[in-house]
Amino acid sequence: MLDEETALTTVEYIFKRSDAQDLMLAYNVPYFTAGDLDAFLTALARANGRVRKVSRHGHAKRNTQDHR
Repeated sequence: MLDEETALTTVEYIFKRSDAQDLMLAYNVPYFTAGDLDAFLTALARANGRVRKVSRHGHAKRNTQDHR
């Protein structure tokens, strides 16, 4: 299993050699600035339900199912 640093290095290597439009289409993520790895990874996490959106007050919106 890869450690976090090795995985990130691998992702950076692939990301630098990929076209932003190809990544957007392949992973179904919204527009991000070409070369902005953090924006791509954030968009990818949101698209896969791994990140909650933050409200205006800076608190993550709660999922009502989490509080049963």
